[in-house]
Amino acid sequence: MKKNAIINYFFELPNFLSLFIAAFYVSLISPILIEISNSLGSTVENVILLISYHMVGALFGTILSAFLSRKLKRINIFIIFYIALLPCLIILSFASNIIVFFITYIFGGFIFGVIWIQANTNMIESTLKNKDSVVNTGHGFYAIGAIISPIVSSNFVKSGINWRYLYYFVIFFIIINIILFITLRRKIDNISPIHKTVSLKIVFDNKKTNLYLFLTIIILFFYATAEAILVIWSPTFFRMLKHFDVQSARLMLTFLWIGILVGRLLVGFLSYKIKTGYILVMLTLLNIVSLIFLVCSDIKFINYLAIFFAGFGFSGILPLLVSSAGSFFPKGKEIIMTILFLMPTAGYMSAPHLTRYISQRNMFFSIAITIFFMGAVLALVTIRMFYRRKALKK
Repeated sequence: MKKNAIINYFFELPNFLSLFIAAFYVSLISPILIEISNSLGSTVENVILLISYHMVGALFGTILSAFLSRKLKRINIFIIFYIALLPCLIILSFASNIIVFFITYIFGGFIFGVIWIQANTNMIESTLKNKDSVVNTGHGFYAIGAIISPIVSSNFVKSGINWRYLYYFVIFFIIINIILFITLRRKIDNISPIHKTVSLKIVFDNKKTNLYLFLTIIILFFYATAEAILVIWSPTFFRMLKHFDVQSARLMLTFLWIGILVGRLLVGFLSYKIKTGYILVMLTLLNIVSLIFLVCSDIKFINYLAIFFAGFGFSGILPLLVSSAGSFFPKGKEIIMTILFLMPTAGYMSAPHLTRYISQRNMFFSIAITIFFMGAVLALVTIRMFYRRKALKK
């Protein structure tokens, strides 16, 4: 079978859908923070912390995931943790106390953290030759989930339907994915051995690749924090500062994720033609320029256009950084994936707290700060590109 045959992508569908579900779940609340806060008798600034608590759980799940791979086959990990997620979603559909939501989001985040690492490791170890393309396709599904989710949630609110029913959509997708794992991935995962313990000295025996990994995770932190602020806060920012209605604010998030999706699809093709470093620099520059227009313009059409291209700029940064760094470590993939995703998780975890702190003092700067974070990404991506060329040239 050809290493880049379409059938190979088809067998990755459960992994792709895992990322779709994660995005759909975490993006549900972004356009309706005001409605949720009213229903729970809390404030918008407190409700936005749900994302932070989700990321706290995801952080621990990410760490645990590498150890689980040494004890269980991946298909069993997926099935067990997806089933464990179902009671959390049922609780969220009934709970009316913000504390219960905080606790449940921590447990849900923990489960999604485990699943996230397993799905990404599956893609990195895919039989497909072009790992950049595989990871970009998977994270394209993440973008699709993030596009659909705000549309569904905002239309629920507009139609007067209780927003708690949104969690039943997540339950439906989980059941579908459990079936896909059993039918599509069972044979592949059953012939894959449980991974034996690999000494950290063996994994990190090359100082040059270790420094390359360090640069990568620092970039991932700044990138993830900037993206998280825009994803979590932009609908509320435009509703409160620029007086958008709920549908217009939802469109901001939709255009952002459409930009990310289009970018990831295009980057998947460009990765065959253009070196990773050059793609990263171009995407980051496009993102910075778009963010400047986004925060400075009061014209709605310009805002829509700017957030689309900001999303396009964000699009390939995560998958390209992950796939390029992971390729330098032939052993201990779960450990490398865990380290690589700890920083984005930390970025998403810190973003709500940072947004809450800044927005209480300066609403404009609560979004404008993303420009400074992406400026740091541009500087570090450039350094990383030249370091790879000089120190890691094969």
